[in-house]
Amino acid sequence: MNVRRLFLLAIALPLIGQGCAPSSPTVTPHPPTALPAQTDVEQQVTPPADGDAKTTPSAATYEDYSAEAYNAALAVGQPVFLNFYASWCPLCREQEPRILNLYTNGQFPNGIKGFRVHYNDDETSSEDKALAKQFNVTYQHTYIFIGTDGKEAKRTLGTTTNQAFIESLQLIAP
Repeated sequence: MNVRRLFLLAIALPLIGQGCAPSSPTVTPHPPTALPAQTDVEQQVTPPADGDAKTTPSAATYEDYSAEAYNAALAVGQPVFLNFYASWCPLCREQEPRILNLYTNGQFPNGIKGFRVHYNDDETSSEDKALAKQFNVTYQHTYIFIGTDGKEAKRTLGTTTNQAFIESLQLIAP
């Protein structure tokens, strides 16, 4: 009886396994979530009484990455959040609406410039690839928080809670 059960089990397991996965993996890319319309992204310069220029942070922004906007933010000492995103990644698709919700509900601290950087998907540009290489990013769903000094202050991978994400943003807030 035991031999018969082992025989049936040996035949059944591969058949069950074949039913759980397609013969060739197929990935259905999903278009990225549309980012909200941009608001004023420039910092405002207010001259204080002593005559030295002082920057006051503008509203937080979140947009698709461009090297020009990224370098402009770093040039004025603006903190930056980088979200390395792939449209085919289930984890990225789960996190993106949460990030957008935090942004649209005003939970991004003022002055932070957020970028969605495409990583190994059909929208990845040469600029995206260069930035990923610069930061040694090897996986999508990588989040990098850059302080006002232009240096990486924190890096996280994978799923994060809203509270942990907000704490990371506050770490780099001006």
